[in-house]
Amino acid sequence: ESVRWQVVQLLYNETMMTTCRDVPTICIDLASAIKFVSEDFSDLLHTTASGSRKIGELLADRLKDLIR
Repeated sequence: ESVRWQVVQLLYNETMMTTCRDVPTICIDLASAIKFVSEDFSDLLHTTASGSRKIGELLADRLKDLIR
């Protein structure tokens, strides 16, 4: 199960970042910037409170200069 989770996440993240390069928008590669563990997800896509906290902290840091 853990290996399947990692493979699905890797493929999903690669697809998202490829799309982000093709569309003029702000993209942040969460998978490269955050060390996620399986407990950060309730399923293959949705984060738990711990995963959401990691994402929120990273986004706040990366976007703070854009929203001032």
